[in-house]
Amino acid sequence: MFVIFSKLVIHAGDRAWIDSIRRAHDPQQAIVAPHFTFVFPFAGVSIEEVFEHAQNIATATKTLAFRLSRAAAVEDPFSALTHVFLLPTDGADEMRELHGRLYSGVLAAMLHPTLSFIPHVTVGGFERREDADRLVDSLSSFDVGGTLEAIQVAEFDGKNVTELRQFKFTGLGMILR
Repeated sequence: MFVIFSKLVIHAGDRAWIDSIRRAHDPQQAIVAPHFTFVFPFAGVSIEEVFEHAQNIATATKTLAFRLSRAAAVEDPFSALTHVFLLPTDGADEMRELHGRLYSGVLAAMLHPTLSFIPHVTVGGFERREDADRLVDSLSSFDVGGTLEAIQVAEFDGKNVTELRQFKFTGLGMILR
C-alpha cells in the first residue's frame, strides 16, 4: 500500500515536545515522523502514476503555514482505538484543499465516500476513551507554528513506512492566514 503525507517543519523544541508525547502514547511513533496524512493507505494504482500526480500537485502548491493549538480525542472508524489529534487552528482550510486536490485524477477512486477529512497530527492511540480524554485534558495549552514544504509518497506495509519520494512545494509565495 502507499500513503501521501507531509512532515512538519517546526522549531526543535516543539518537535521534542511532540516526540515526547508520541513516544509515550503513539504506537506508530517509531515508524514515521510527526506529519499530516493527506492520502490514506491505498493500493491499485501504478506507483509511477502516483509519482506523476504528486509532482503535479506539489508544483502547484505553495508552502503552507499552520498553527497547532487544539487537541481532541477521536474514535477510529476502522478499529476500537481512540486517537489523540493535535489540530490546526490556522492552515486547516488549505490542508483540506490540498487533500481534495490529491484525491483527484488517478487517486479519485481512493477517496472514502463517507469519511470527512480532519487535518491532524496523531500523538496517541488508546484502547480506552477515558485514557485519550485524559491526555487531551493534559494538553490544555500549547501553540506550535510551522510549515509544510513538501509531500512524501511512501510505502506502508501495516508495520513500516518506507519513504519513496519527496515532492517539494514550488508554488509562488506562502499561504498565510
